[in-house]
Amino acid sequence: MGFTVMRDAENQDNPIYRWLSKVDPNFLSKDLSERIHSNGLAFNLNVQLEKDPESTPIEDNLKEWTEVVSPSIPVGLISFPPQNIDSPEQQALCQQMRFTPGHYVSQHRPLSNLGRGRIFTYAASAGQRGASGDMSEQQVLDILKRNQVTPK
Repeated sequence: MGFTVMRDAENQDNPIYRWLSKVDPNFLSKDLSERIHSNGLAFNLNVQLEKDPESTPIEDNLKEWTEVVSPSIPVGLISFPPQNIDSPEQQALCQQMRFTPGHYVSQHRPLSNLGRGRIFTYAASAGQRGASGDMSEQQVLDILKRNQVTPK
């Protein structure tokens, strides 16, 4: 049934089509812009450790790693100061940047088919946007400085 619903998403009688037609396609960007402009953003970075292949199998993405079996361990905080991300220069910078889980040392290689598949998915996404990622660190810092963002 789920596949039928998605296949028929263009059908105007489909409830999903009616809902999607009312949603602003840029609502996530607008929400991010409002939040980071006034308060900045912070994300806690946590990890879960493999306990054993049965309860926390690395290669089986369908098995939930519960907090009871493998509690989250805080390892860092990623924070972004308040800033305007809507300037044309910031938008251009964002379009040029790219990330790939394919840049890794062997000890931190992506695990599971899902993790390894992200290498190709991220590359396709960056390629579709035309992201070259060829900016120097100094060029990125200059743009951030002009937009009053001070990296720590």
